[in-house]
Amino acid sequence: NFEANARVVRYEFFDEICLKYGYKNLILAHNLNDKFEWFLMQFSKGAGLFELLGFKDIEKRKNFTIVRPLIETSKKEILKFLDDKKIKYFHDESNDNEKYFRNHIRINYAN
Repeated sequence: NFEANARVVRYEFFDEICLKYGYKNLILAHNLNDKFEWFLMQFSKGAGLFELLGFKDIEKRKNFTIVRPLIETSKKEILKFLDDKKIKYFHDESNDNEKYFRNHIRINYAN
């Protein structure tokens, strides 16, 4: 599974960086839409309650703590804020490719 493997590599990278520089926290920009997307993906796989509710705002890892301060804020609210303040942001076009199940869920159900 490409997405699962990529996630493992990402978190190994974050672990290495946090250890190297002594960082205690990793702040991620997951938002409410990401949380809903995760729920739908897990639900479609027949996951149990633990997996369905798996997205937490604070998650302790071995060498750092993940903090998701935007987890209760919708993507629409974030984009409106950025547009109102004329703040530039990056749109990753790979997220538009429905070849990946996550993107299919995001585009068709979680936006």
